[in-house]
Amino acid sequence: MDKFIEDLLAQTGTQASADPEVEAELRAELAERCANLINKRLIEALSDAQTEQLNTMLDNNPNDPEAFQQFITDSLPNKDEIVAATLYEFRALYLGSEA
Repeated sequence: MDKFIEDLLAQTGTQASADPEVEAELRAELAERCANLINKRLIEALSDAQTEQLNTMLDNNPNDPEAFQQFITDSLPNKDEIVAATLYEFRALYLGSEA
């Protein structure tokens, strides 16, 4: 994800901030937004039954990101394609172009 964010910033011509804290904050915010969109698209790709299973799992293990990732991997054989499409979508949104 770091390389993806770095490329996005380079494509916008965003110069490295004189303040390393500000730059780190920007990178962290972009990474979080991108991860949130990826998770949203993955959850949207689940069937209703899978969504119910995921909700039950999250109710029982709310602080287990590894369990979430494993559930998604097991449930979505096309996970990589969804992630790739979402990265493309995020890039287009961030750069202000058509996805």
